[in-house]
Amino acid sequence: MRYAIFGDIHGNIEALDTVLSHCKKEGVDRFLCLGDIVGYGANPDECCDIVREMGCPTVAGNHDWAVCGKLSIEFFNTYAKQAVYWTRDNLKEENMQFLRELPLVQEVNEDITLVHGSLNFPDLFDYIQTSQD
Repeated sequence: MRYAIFGDIHGNIEALDTVLSHCKKEGVDRFLCLGDIVGYGANPDECCDIVREMGCPTVAGNHDWAVCGKLSIEFFNTYAKQAVYWTRDNLKEENMQFLRELPLVQEVNEDITLVHGSLNFPDLFDYIQTSQD
């Protein structure tokens, strides 16, 4: 079985379409999404629609949770905060609900577990910024 693992779409419909088109040409059997479907890009609804319709195993990313109010944006940079506010104002309710329902961790099978951040602390979306991190 050929898997395609993708994530950090961040509302970029052009990139998502390109990746999915390439995967289909390569004969991918199954897709797995590691979250951050929304954030920054101008097409969060379209990206959510595609991922939702694919029905593939999907976990929440920090931007997904921030948009639906499940994660504080206190430590987001200015651009990320603006993207969250804009996305909240422009996302359809059905896609907001889709993001709310995404799990942080999803076991696909005994060999594959999906998580956006860390399996040790899946709700701690921390960045590696120094060599000590």
